[in-house]
Amino acid sequence: MSLARLREEAARLLPRLEWQFVGDSPTTKYYTDWASFERLLEAGVEERASPPEGWRLAVGCGDGGAEPLGLLAPRESKLAAAHYAGLSSVDEVVVERGALAAGLCDGAGRGWLSQHVVARLRGGVLALVGARRSGGTLVVEAEAEGRAALGVVVLPASPLAVLVRARLRRGSRLAVSLVVASTSPSRVEATGYVGERGELELYGYLVAGRGVLDALLNAVHDGASSRSLVRGFGAAGGTATVVVRGLARVPAQARGSSTRVELEALALGDGSRAYTAPFLEVDTGAVEHASHSAASYRLGVDQLFYLQSRGLSEADAVALLLRERLGTVVAPISAALEGAPLDLRAAVASVLRG
Repeated sequence: MSLARLREEAARLLPRLEWQFVGDSPTTKYYTDWASFERLLEAGVEERASPPEGWRLAVGCGDGGAEPLGLLAPRESKLAAAHYAGLSSVDEVVVERGALAAGLCDGAGRGWLSQHVVARLRGGVLALVGARRSGGTLVVEAEAEGRAALGVVVLPASPLAVLVRARLRRGSRLAVSLVVASTSPSRVEATGYVGERGELELYGYLVAGRGVLDALLNAVHDGASSRSLVRGFGAAGGTATVVVRGLARVPAQARGSSTRVELEALALGDGSRAYTAPFLEVDTGAVEHASHSAASYRLGVDQLFYLQSRGLSEADAVALLLRERLGTVVAPISAALEGAPLDLRAAVASVLRG
């Protein structure tokens, strides 16, 4: 469907849709601060954004001429409808080999900004990086063929929803690295649709300095003999809350597939909270492997004593742990981040300080 038609449909649906259809149940918890998104939407729409300094390539400025892939529909939720209702253009990036990094444009921070990037990955590495003063939505739709990696690195300062949808063609391999370090209420949704004999690695590094960061990392097996790994790490500082949820769905047609969901969340402040929730939906007895694990914790006294006995302060011990987890998540996109005008470690540390 064309962008024009999607905008028309979204405008019609927006007043009738709910932000989240299920408020609270054994499998769906109402964590996202939807009231913040409602207030932002009422502030009006920003249709143009400015390119970031220091980047040779910028996307999401409002002057693209591409069409969406169709992996996100306006009828899914009020969030999706609000995205399309405020969307003025779509950018497209094609990567066939090598490594490419693009900076995300940003608005004035006065209203709702919708950005939409289509990534056609036939190989190589693509990283989309930016800080967002303007809240709203960032949608990345990816189509992968061959072997590729996609990174989305965002530092929101206003309520922001980061929605990533990736479709893996038959026999393709895709690593998705998602880094969101937020000082404002945020929502993250990343879903990979894995075709026959496809392989997906979905990594999330999610840091909340203020408010609630609610993340959902999903692998959906669409074909037989497919593979997926969902690995999410969250950290909350101050009085913030981080929620890391992971889902792997293996339907009947995905015979001979395997999946792992591994989640971890760390509460760093006395008033901070960290939650994890792994889910498996397996509808075939012919699955090769399916497992999940999860842990929510504070850095324990024994761990701190061990590290401090080796000359590390408590702050250094925490920094070491965060650095190690960050390194694992960004490893697939490290080639694209080389030379990027962003000190990611310093940015994460700043977010945790609130």
